[in-house]
Amino acid sequence: AGWGRAVVLGDSDTAETLAGRLAQLKPELTAEMRKYLAEKDPAAAHFAAIFLMLRAPGLEPVVRFGMGRETPVMKSDIFRDNWWLLQPGAAAYDGERNHQALFDLYPDGHFGPTTFLPAAQRSAAEREWQQLMRAANSVNYLCAQTLDWARIHPLDERVPQALYLAVEATHYGPADRSSGYSHQAFDLLHKVYPNSDWTKKTKYWY
Repeated sequence: AGWGRAVVLGDSDTAETLAGRLAQLKPELTAEMRKYLAEKDPAAAHFAAIFLMLRAPGLEPVVRFGMGRETPVMKSDIFRDNWWLLQPGAAAYDGERNHQALFDLYPDGHFGPTTFLPAAQRSAAEREWQQLMRAANSVNYLCAQTLDWARIHPLDERVPQALYLAVEATHYGPADRSSGYSHQAFDLLHKVYPNSDWTKKTKYWY
């Protein structure tokens, strides 16, 4: 969650530090983190992170309370608990009752207290939260990032798969269907890469 948060916030220094720890602590992500750390260009490193997030629907930039997601991070959840959808305010998972004790203590959903933190840290946290909220819908965020990269780097061999995954994410994740991202990714994939195996697997947009 810390690594995902750093990526979305554009905090490359923190993302690199946490990628090193992830490589040590999460064997299923070791190879992916090494690929990420091997990218020296910041923009290329960012897309490497986006490409991983598309393939790892269990990654998200927040820590859940309660039981959390039980499906392995690199696997798609059959009940569509994939990627993230952040809600305004502190009660991001107000409907989740797995951790009932928190609601007993804080019935309004604001799990505090926060006043023990220095004012500067509270202000910084609020700024970061507002920035995260601009990527509140993970599928819209990942699709937009993928389309931007694909249009500038059409020869990147990862792009066809990334566009395929972007379309899939709009089906299995919390997509805003009015955004048009699914159709855009579908059209770009079929127009630029008509002979790709990923194109042949992408028969619909959502």
